[in-house]
Amino acid sequence: MKDYPFLKLYIANFQRDIIGKSFEQIGEYIVNAVSAWMDGDTESMPSWMSDEYEKLAEKSQKLAENGRKGGQAKAKQILAIAKQIPEFAKQRREEKSRIDKNREEINTIPPLPPKGFDEFWESYPKKVGKAKAKDLWIKLKPDIEVTLSALLWQKESDQWTRDGGQFIPNPATYLSQGRWDDEKPQSTSMVSTMQAQFNRLYGSNTEAITHER
Repeated sequence: MKDYPFLKLYIANFQRDIIGKSFEQIGEYIVNAVSAWMDGDTESMPSWMSDEYEKLAEKSQKLAENGRKGGQAKAKQILAIAKQIPEFAKQRREEKSRIDKNREEINTIPPLPPKGFDEFWESYPKKVGKAKAKDLWIKLKPDIEVTLSALLWQKESDQWTRDGGQFIPNPATYLSQGRWDDEKPQSTSMVSTMQAQFNRLYGSNTEAITHER
């Protein structure tokens, strides 16, 4: 029989069966036994051989039954997982929706104003191009203390006070050129200081003042 191609030969039983037989009878005995084994004909087998065949058949049946049970259990497990897939997919969609919503909310939160820019803008005497100045402030990140300190003397300088402050650079220009690092000029003479104050009060049109006198 193809299911059991190997036959255990129990020597004691074999010897018992062939005692007193001729070589021809022994040969016939072997051929008949093997043929019965291959055909699964337990009735034609010697008793010891049929017992072994039945043991193998029982063992094979148990293995097949266990295989079926294992296959059924595995199939049930796969089916249970398959039933969970729609719910799992739904949970994944909901989670993705929450993540996308949180990301949108984060993106809609207005960014914090750059540190120190408001102080700079409040102190700077020329209020033009605020958006561009803010972008440059974020990019360059100047030190606010250094910048405010520079503005203190720059706002009093001759260049910035001359002609009504028309030579004050735009805030964006000031930042892009790094003007907070400008060196403070040496103290001017009293005459220069008075002249600067005079210009600040009356402008540079001295002829008008003379005419009024």
